[in-house]
Amino acid sequence: AAGLLLGEDDERFLVLSLKLGEALTASGHHLAAEMVLKEAIASSTAHPLLRVRLHAALAQLLTVRELTDEAVVVRRQAVGQALTAGAAGLVLENTLALATLLERQGEIEEAISELDEALLLLSAAEESAPPDLWRLLLRLAELRQRRGEGDAALRLAARGLEQARRERSLEGQGRSHLALARWIDAEAQLDEAEAALTAAVAAFRRLGDRRSVAECLLYRARIQPARRASLAEEARDLARQVQWREGLAEASRLLTEAA
Repeated sequence: AAGLLLGEDDERFLVLSLKLGEALTASGHHLAAEMVLKEAIASSTAHPLLRVRLHAALAQLLTVRELTDEAVVVRRQAVGQALTAGAAGLVLENTLALATLLERQGEIEEAISELDEALLLLSAAEESAPPDLWRLLLRLAELRQRRGEGDAALRLAARGLEQARRERSLEGQGRSHLALARWIDAEAQLDEAEAALTAAVAAFRRLGDRRSVAECLLYRARIQPARRASLAEEARDLARQVQWREGLAEASRLLTEAA
């Protein structure tokens, strides 16, 4: 009905279609969501930013339906359209989602390649980079760490910390400090790892993020056997407060080790 009143290529109709498609996806009406989004995409050529968002919504729907191959194709389209539109934030958002899909397929090298390319484009001037660029830096660092490139991972995490400070993102600073703590050789550089953990905990406490504080405490318990019991106990209390099952299980395991 809205289409009859507004015209299917009207921006307001496309915005309504996007919201409807997202709502149908969230409520489990996947076929209806697909029809709404694809019809809107077909009418969106005059609205490049909305076209990106519609493709992103369709990619998310396909991801929910576990149609990963199709989701990768649509997510790549969204990245390309965002680049053409000069929408740095949408490039970042869709590249991160694309990397997650590629990782799910076991295509780690391809995920790294996509993240590298986006980083090159988005960090030409990091002072004017899109918000949350630190997320891309840490995601790339994580994948390089998994590939055994420890030094590269540490350099990227340090860049992530710098970017998070530039953005004044407490979450980004906490995540970057925690990544550095994990990837520093704790046996050889315990003081450096401890300093990074202390900074991470401080950032997460300021945010009121109890789960992330518990995550830090659990890692600290792993690298400090002498304090394992007390740290794991504190982490278990926090994990219980936020109903974090994995944290509770890990804290219990560490307490058993410390007994």
